[in-house]
Amino acid sequence: MDISDLPEWPRQGWKPCLRMRISFVDWTPCRIALVVVHIECIKMKKYNIKVKVIRILEKGKCPLGLKVGDEFVFEHLPPPDFCHWAFHSLLPFITALRFGGNIPWEEKEGMCRLCCPDPDNPVVFEINRVEE
Repeated sequence: MDISDLPEWPRQGWKPCLRMRISFVDWTPCRIALVVVHIECIKMKKYNIKVKVIRILEKGKCPLGLKVGDEFVFEHLPPPDFCHWAFHSLLPFITALRFGGNIPWEEKEGMCRLCCPDPDNPVVFEINRVEE
């Protein structure tokens, strides 16, 4: 059985990043069915991501020294001087944009705005996919 043998409804609108081959093995003496799934990765295009500080709310000063206009490029790992709390907030969005996805509530494709979790000085970031 191949993934193309599955009904259409679980696959609608998805661009699969994995190709699966499913094998069914029946162990008749034990009355146990074993499902073996072979997963083969398909090479996906990865984009670089540019993160820019566009605003600092409340007191207007980031305790870790980020300033409005600071830009960072994420290729594989975050820059060493980037705030870890902010990175964990941005990571799901960076991952989606890096692999060609878009954020549904943003008007512009390949872009997202959000802020870090600091309640006293939230830093607002703009994340952009770098089209090559």
